Amino acid sequence: MGGVGAGTGEGGTAAGGSAAAYPVTAAGEAMVKTLVAAHGLLRRDLDSLDETLRLLASGDAARVSEVRGRVDALSMRQAAWQLRSFCETYCQTVHAHHSIEDFRIFPAVLGVAPELAPIVDRLTADHVELGRRLDTLMSSLDALPGPEPVWKAAQDAVRELGELLAEHLGLEEERILPHLGRLPDWV
Repeated sequence: MGGVGAGTGEGGTAAGGSAAAYPVTAAGEAMVKTLVAAHGLLRRDLDSLDETLRLLASGDAARVSEVRGRVDALSMRQAAWQLRSFCETYCQTVHAHHSIEDFRIFPAVLGVAPELAPIVDRLTADHVELGRRLDTLMSSLDALPGPEPVWKAAQDAVRELGELLAEHLGLEEERILPHLGRLPDWV
Protein backbone atom coordinates (compact mmCIF):
# COMPACT_ATOMS: atom_id res chain seq x y z
CA MET A 1 0.00 0.00 0.00
CA GLY A 2 2.96 2.26 0.63
CA GLY A 3 2.62 5.15 2.97
CA VAL A 4 0.15 3.66 5.45
CA GLY A 5 2.98 2.31 7.59
CA ALA A 6 4.90 5.58 7.51
CA GLY A 7 5.13 7.67 10.64
CA THR A 8 6.84 7.46 13.95
CA GLY A 9 8.95 4.59 15.05
CA GLU A 10 7.87 2.47 17.95
CA GLY A 11 8.17 4.55 21.07
CA GLY A 12 9.54 7.57 19.17
CA THR A 13 8.23 11.04 18.62
CA ALA A 14 6.72 12.21 15.38
CA ALA A 15 8.94 13.48 12.62
CA GLY A 16 8.96 17.24 12.73
CA GLY A 17 7.48 17.22 16.24
CA SER A 18 8.98 19.58 18.74
CA ALA A 19 8.41 17.53 21.89
CA ALA A 20 11.65 18.81 23.41
CA ALA A 21 10.21 22.34 23.46
CA TYR A 22 7.58 21.34 26.04
CA PRO A 23 7.93 19.87 29.52
CA VAL A 24 6.93 16.22 29.36
CA THR A 25 5.11 14.54 32.23
CA ALA A 26 5.21 10.82 33.04
CA ALA A 27 1.49 10.45 32.30
CA GLY A 28 1.83 12.45 29.10
CA GLU A 29 4.75 10.35 27.92
CA ALA A 30 2.81 7.14 28.64
CA MET A 31 -0.20 8.45 26.68
CA VAL A 32 2.03 9.36 23.72
CA LYS A 33 3.58 5.87 23.69
CA THR A 34 0.13 4.28 23.88
CA LEU A 35 -1.23 6.40 21.01
CA VAL A 36 1.84 5.76 18.84
CA ALA A 37 1.50 2.01 19.47
CA ALA A 38 -2.21 2.12 18.54
CA HIS A 39 -1.38 4.00 15.33
CA GLY A 40 1.26 1.40 14.50
CA LEU A 41 -1.24 -1.44 14.90
CA LEU A 42 -3.80 0.37 12.72
CA ARG A 43 -1.18 0.89 10.00
CA ARG A 44 0.18 -2.66 10.13
CA ASP A 45 -3.21 -4.33 10.07
CA LEU A 46 -4.47 -2.17 7.20
CA ASP A 47 -1.34 -3.07 5.21
CA SER A 48 -2.00 -6.74 5.96
CA LEU A 49 -5.64 -6.39 4.90
CA ASP A 50 -4.52 -4.84 1.61
CA GLU A 51 -2.09 -7.71 0.95
CA THR A 52 -4.68 -10.33 1.96
CA LEU A 53 -7.22 -8.91 -0.50
CA ARG A 54 -4.55 -8.96 -3.23
CA LEU A 55 -3.78 -12.62 -2.51
CA LEU A 56 -7.46 -13.60 -2.49
CA ALA A 57 -8.15 -11.66 -5.68
CA SER A 58 -5.37 -13.56 -7.46
CA GLY A 59 -7.57 -16.67 -7.27
CA ASP A 60 -4.55 -18.88 -6.58
CA ALA A 61 -5.83 -21.74 -4.42
CA ALA A 62 -2.25 -22.60 -3.44
CA ARG A 63 -2.05 -19.29 -1.54
CA VAL A 64 -5.01 -20.02 0.78
CA SER A 65 -2.70 -21.14 3.59
CA GLU A 66 -0.70 -17.91 3.19
CA VAL A 67 -3.94 -15.92 3.50
CA ARG A 68 -4.90 -17.85 6.64
CA GLY A 69 -1.46 -17.21 8.09
CA ARG A 70 -1.75 -13.49 7.41
CA VAL A 71 -5.18 -13.25 8.99
CA ASP A 72 -4.04 -15.31 11.99
CA ALA A 73 -1.13 -12.89 12.50
CA LEU A 74 -3.34 -9.80 12.71
CA SER A 75 -3.18 -8.12 16.09
CA MET A 76 -6.93 -7.60 16.39
CA ARG A 77 -8.13 -10.91 14.94
CA GLN A 78 -11.20 -12.78 16.10
CA ALA A 79 -11.21 -16.53 16.74
CA ALA A 80 -12.51 -17.02 13.22
CA TRP A 81 -10.12 -16.01 10.45
CA GLN A 82 -12.72 -14.77 7.98
CA LEU A 83 -11.71 -11.56 6.32
CA ARG A 84 -15.03 -9.85 6.95
CA SER A 85 -14.84 -10.60 10.66
CA PHE A 86 -11.44 -8.97 10.82
CA CYS A 87 -12.59 -5.98 8.78
CA GLU A 88 -15.57 -5.50 11.05
CA THR A 89 -13.32 -5.65 14.11
CA TYR A 90 -10.82 -3.28 12.49
CA CYS A 91 -13.55 -0.78 11.59
CA GLN A 92 -14.99 -0.87 15.11
CA THR A 93 -11.50 -0.37 16.57
CA VAL A 94 -10.86 2.67 14.38
CA HIS A 95 -14.26 4.16 15.28
CA ALA A 96 -13.55 3.64 19.00
CA HIS A 97 -10.07 5.14 18.65
CA HIS A 98 -11.54 8.23 16.99
CA SER A 99 -14.23 8.58 19.67
CA ILE A 100 -11.56 8.58 22.39
CA GLU A 101 -9.63 11.25 20.51
CA ASP A 102 -12.71 13.41 19.80
CA PHE A 103 -14.15 13.32 23.31
CA ARG A 104 -11.08 12.98 25.55
CA ILE A 105 -7.72 13.56 23.91
CA PHE A 106 -8.47 16.54 21.68
CA PRO A 107 -10.29 18.55 24.37
CA ALA A 108 -7.44 17.90 26.83
CA VAL A 109 -4.81 18.94 24.28
CA LEU A 110 -6.77 22.10 23.48
CA GLY A 111 -6.62 22.89 27.19
CA VAL A 112 -2.82 23.19 26.99
CA ALA A 113 -2.54 24.33 23.36
CA PRO A 114 -5.67 26.25 22.27
CA GLU A 115 -3.84 27.41 19.14
CA LEU A 116 -4.32 23.88 17.78
CA ALA A 117 -8.08 24.42 17.31
CA PRO A 118 -7.82 24.52 13.47
CA ILE A 119 -5.78 21.28 13.49
CA VAL A 120 -8.24 19.61 15.85
CA ASP A 121 -11.13 20.75 13.63
CA ARG A 122 -9.43 19.17 10.62
CA LEU A 123 -8.68 15.94 12.48
CA THR A 124 -12.28 15.75 13.71
CA ALA A 125 -13.54 16.25 10.14
CA ASP A 126 -11.11 13.53 9.04
CA HIS A 127 -12.73 11.20 11.58
CA VAL A 128 -16.10 11.71 9.87
CA GLU A 129 -14.59 11.05 6.42
CA LEU A 130 -12.64 8.04 7.68
CA GLY A 131 -15.92 6.71 9.12
CA ARG A 132 -17.51 7.00 5.68
CA ARG A 133 -14.59 5.16 4.13
CA LEU A 134 -14.79 2.41 6.73
CA ASP A 135 -18.49 2.02 5.86
CA THR A 136 -17.56 1.85 2.17
CA LEU A 137 -15.03 -0.87 2.95
CA MET A 138 -17.64 -2.91 4.81
CA SER A 139 -20.14 -2.49 1.97
CA SER A 140 -17.53 -3.59 -0.57
CA LEU A 141 -16.90 -6.74 1.45
CA ASP A 142 -20.58 -7.65 1.24
CA ALA A 143 -20.05 -8.10 -2.52
CA LEU A 144 -17.24 -10.64 -2.07
CA PRO A 145 -19.27 -13.80 -1.36
CA GLY A 146 -20.79 -15.36 -4.39
CA PRO A 147 -19.78 -16.91 -7.68
CA GLU A 148 -17.95 -13.84 -9.00
CA PRO A 149 -16.52 -11.71 -6.19
CA VAL A 150 -15.85 -8.05 -6.91
CA TRP A 151 -12.32 -7.66 -5.57
CA LYS A 152 -11.55 -4.29 -7.08
CA ALA A 153 -14.12 -2.40 -4.98
CA ALA A 154 -12.71 -3.85 -1.76
CA GLN A 155 -9.12 -3.21 -2.82
CA ASP A 156 -9.96 0.37 -3.84
CA ALA A 157 -11.73 0.93 -0.52
CA VAL A 158 -8.67 -0.26 1.41
CA ARG A 159 -6.33 1.87 -0.71
CA GLU A 160 -8.44 5.03 -0.30
CA LEU A 161 -8.83 4.41 3.43
CA GLY A 162 -5.09 3.87 3.72
CA GLU A 163 -4.21 7.09 1.92
CA LEU A 164 -6.40 9.25 4.14
CA LEU A 165 -5.46 7.35 7.30
CA ALA A 166 -1.73 7.77 6.62
CA GLU A 167 -2.11 11.53 6.18
CA HIS A 168 -4.37 11.78 9.23
CA LEU A 169 -2.12 9.78 11.56
CA GLY A 170 0.92 11.72 10.41
CA LEU A 171 -0.76 15.04 11.21
CA GLU A 172 -1.83 13.80 14.65
CA GLU A 173 1.65 12.56 15.42
CA GLU A 174 3.31 15.75 14.24
CA ARG A 175 0.98 18.31 15.82
CA ILE A 176 -0.94 16.61 18.67
CA LEU A 177 1.54 14.21 20.29
CA PRO A 178 4.02 16.87 21.43
CA HIS A 179 1.23 18.56 23.38
CA LEU A 180 -0.31 15.32 24.63
CA GLY A 181 2.99 14.63 26.32
CA ARG A 182 2.50 17.78 28.42
CA LEU A 183 -0.68 16.57 30.14
CA PRO A 184 -0.27 15.79 33.84
CA ASP A 185 -2.83 12.95 33.95
CA TRP A 186 -4.34 10.31 31.67
CA VAL A 187 -7.35 11.52 29.74
